Amino acid sequence: MPLYLTIGKGLLAYGIIRLVAHLIGVRRVSQVSVLELTLLNSLAIVVAIGALAPAFSLGSAAIICGLWLGLLLLERYALTRSRAVRQSLQGDPVMLIYHGKILEHNLHRKRISAEQLLSKLRTQSIFDLAEVDMAVLEPDGTLSVLRNPQSEPLTRQDALVAGRYTGMPIEVIVDGKIIHERLAQRGLTEKWLRDHLRAFGVEFASEVR
Repeated sequence: MPLYLTIGKGLLAYGIIRLVAHLIGVRRVSQVSVLELTLLNSLAIVVAIGALAPAFSLGSAAIICGLWLGLLLLERYALTRSRAVRQSLQGDPVMLIYHGKILEHNLHRKRISAEQLLSKLRTQSIFDLAEVDMAVLEPDGTLSVLRNPQSEPLTRQDALVAGRYTGMPIEVIVDGKIIHERLAQRGLTEKWLRDHLRAFGVEFASEVR
């Protein structure tokens, strides 16, 4: 196969995969379901074979991609419209812990061991079952935990301590140059800035990088 044809098919294959990922709406791995991840990997393999194998054309790979993508979008639409479809394909949330006690029968239903459950709790900084009022396994595999009120971290509101909002930090010196517009946004002056620089032993703004 001529080099220019190989490069052209490679660019077209990349475009197909990029288009499919865009249509699926993938942004991060954490947002991808098992089905979508499997589909993307399979599509990438199909497109790669279509780009490299003489007996399998890139057009055939594009048809398969379109068919699978259409089925996925149809399933997504059905999931948003029908509770029965959601229950059959995704399942319902299942309570695994109630008032600090593990519900063994629900663990067996979801094929989860007590060790796996405790590991999931530790990722949320929970090391004692007594801290858990309720834990629910969501259809996507995440564990939602409601702590006992006595185990919740103390907040400023609980302690009746008034917090002070300091605002978002901004750079007022970039590459040794004072950004006067940003100083003005905070109601500050260049004299104020230079006084603070001297307090840190800095005489000139050009020394700040």
